[in-house]
Amino acid sequence: MAAARILVADDDPVIRAALEEVLTSFGYTVVVVGDGIAALAAAQADAPDLILLDQMMPGLEGLAVLAALQAEPHLRAIPVVFLTGEPHRIPPLPGVMAVLGKPFRLEALRTTLRSILETRPPR
Repeated sequence: MAAARILVADDDPVIRAALEEVLTSFGYTVVVVGDGIAALAAAQADAPDLILLDQMMPGLEGLAVLAALQAEPHLRAIPVVFLTGEPHRIPPLPGVMAVLGKPFRLEALRTTLRSILETRPPR
């Protein structure tokens, strides 16, 4: 079985690099982008199995990216995990599988991703 593909969208280059390294070590294929517009373009170009999405980004904020994903039938089933410094600002919405606050614990991230990806029906 192929490794799950995770799209990481965060405007902080340190966080992007750390997540790419950690997620790769967990066995995932990782694509990283630095803003909401690039996140939406990457999802449209090659729908990932899961998106790790920051809320506060240039271009399009995370909730706007989520709304755009939900508007496209072939993208709305992609599970989204918000990874944000302000988790209280993310309301319960369709497609949002979890909200993890920054700084995050690696074990919480690993458990969350496994839970979502292992219970998800194949696309």
